[in-house]
Amino acid sequence: MSGSRWVQAVVCLVLGVAVGIASVFVLARTAAIAAPQGFFAWFKQAGSIEAGVFSWDLLVTYGLGVGLPAFIVALLAFRFVVAATAGSALAFAAGVLLAIHGLAPLWFGHPLDTVWQRPWFYYALEASLGLATWAAWWIARRWQRSAANARQFTVTRDTA
Repeated sequence: MSGSRWVQAVVCLVLGVAVGIASVFVLARTAAIAAPQGFFAWFKQAGSIEAGVFSWDLLVTYGLGVGLPAFIVALLAFRFVVAATAGSALAFAAGVLLAIHGLAPLWFGHPLDTVWQRPWFYYALEASLGLATWAAWWIARRWQRSAANARQFTVTRDTA
């Protein structure tokens, strides 16, 4: 990795930590949003209430609390601050996860081992963050390609 890529990764990691810290406080609000009456009834009839919990957490709790802020900040970062590389996207997501799963539990006095002791349907935070970061990376890559193609076909006139 060249020196500029390391700088980009560190910038994305720091931005991710900032988004993660802010998201901890936003999650306090989005976790209080109750599912509509009857939302889980369909999942219960289908035999998987866990899928209902996962979908609600993915779309509402963590989608609004982590996914949306992460998408906006990552998209702006990839557009104006750093190049949209896979390393930058992974560093950003790692920073968010470090803040939420590492720094926040230490700050609030919770043990760190609870992260790995969850059933599958409680991984909506990671899924929401992954989807948001991937979408921001994909859009930014499309912008970079369209800008490169636009520059490729510019014609200059020689007036001499």
